[in-house]
Amino acid sequence: MALILCDASWPYQLVHEEVYAAYAQNLLALEQEGSAVQPYKEVLAALLLMGMDLRNYFILEFGLTGSYTVFFEGKDVDKAPNEPFSGAGDLDGDGLSNTEEYDLVVGSGGSIEDFARSALYRQGRVRCRWRGVLPSLC
Repeated sequence: MALILCDASWPYQLVHEEVYAAYAQNLLALEQEGSAVQPYKEVLAALLLMGMDLRNYFILEFGLTGSYTVFFEGKDVDKAPNEPFSGAGDLDGDGLSNTEEYDLVVGSGGSIEDFARSALYRQGRVRCRWRGVLPSLC
């Protein structure tokens, strides 16, 4: 997520603007929340994008009342694999979930940066199929 939010150059330019717009929407909604979340608003804005389960967890944990966006791909937004940043998602479409790629890369001594590259690339090429965002149902 950090690579895509912070780097608009190739290959991240394919999704940077769309992800950043959703992040900015979440950040704006968090700025309307109470003071308890303000020290964490930048991190929360990104975490809320990652998947419905994580979004719902933070809404309950912090008592959030705003409308928050989760990034998804495809038409069936009820399934975690359509949430490309979630553990069950498959950001690069290589058939391995993000959790599986993390376990393989970090479990064999790779860094978090190695995992990020592995999750973003398929056979050395970027393959992100972004379709849009799912607004909060709250």
